[in-house]
Amino acid sequence: MLPSAATACASSLYDLPQPPPPAEWTSSSLVPGEDDRASQRRYIDARATALQLYAALKAKRWDEAWEMLSSETQSALAYGSPNQDGLAALESGELRFPDGTSFRFEPADTLIIDDLKTFSDEQAGAVETETNLRKEIYAVSRSGESRKLVLIYETNRWKLHRTRLP
Repeated sequence: MLPSAATACASSLYDLPQPPPPAEWTSSSLVPGEDDRASQRRYIDARATALQLYAALKAKRWDEAWEMLSSETQSALAYGSPNQDGLAALESGELRFPDGTSFRFEPADTLIIDDLKTFSDEQAGAVETETNLRKEIYAVSRSGESRKLVLIYETNRWKLHRTRLP
């Protein structure tokens, strides 16, 4: 005798865990090594953006640098500008907040790192929370200091996502 539809759809003997939120979903491939190649491609592309951004900031090509910042990073800079002009804040290297405090910064050193030597995909002991649209890379200075940079894939390109300035 075959089980009825009601019996076949009854609750399971096992309780399955809830799936993670959609933001934490990852895709994987059954082709050996394909995930590694895709991850390496994301690193290379994100690293290229970080390098181009650093060069644009050092050369004071503000419009070019502005386009490589995420919309939230642009908003954070705009918040620190009296006229809500984030590009002007980036260009002047000064943030002035509504409470009257101000903060001077050197854009390339603050957004990337002072005296950049190289970038690295990983850092020993660091926990990464990457997705297909979020990449973490490390900027390493000539003195050996490193800083984690978060790049997000926004409007069809990688952009630096930094909403807090040190």
